[in-house]
Amino acid sequence: MSDIETVDPKPAPEFELADSNGRMPAQLIVDRNGMIRHKHYGNAMSDIPENGDILAKIDQLNGEGA
Repeated sequence: MSDIETVDPKPAPEFELADSNGRMPAQLIVDRNGMIRHKHYGNAMSDIPENGDILAKIDQLNGEGA
């Protein structure tokens, strides 16, 4: 699957902090093998996917044999 990625312990160059406390929202879906199957990095503390969107993505990945 093309969206499977491994975790790089160093921040990506395009990663910018959303606020002065260094916080940035991120949602990751990790499969049983420890592979990231989906990622979303928010542009602001309010930039997070709706629960239904995340659950739909999990259902989609489960259907693919994640």
